Amino acid sequence: MDAVKDPAIVRLDKRVALFKRRGCGTERAGELAELLLLRDADRDDRRMCIECAHLQTTGGCFAARQGWIHGAAPYLTPVKDMLQRCECFEWQKP
Repeated sequence: MDAVKDPAIVRLDKRVALFKRRGCGTERAGELAELLLLRDADRDDRRMCIECAHLQTTGGCFAARQGWIHGAAPYLTPVKDMLQRCECFEWQKP
């Protein structure tokens, strides 16, 4: 199989690009993307806020601001790179 067309490599590259757009340096973006590749292989259902469509450019959470997350402060600034479960998680499209 051509490595360029391998879905896991394509996903890894897209994640690196997303994480860099969201403020990570190249090395950290690569580390996070590799960690998430392992997460996917393990079928772990936790997510990182850095992957979520609700993460705003200011670092805040749009879902919390809208009151969609029970018990969360409206001005929540989440830890972007911690694996966790969130009922409001939504994939950020590349």
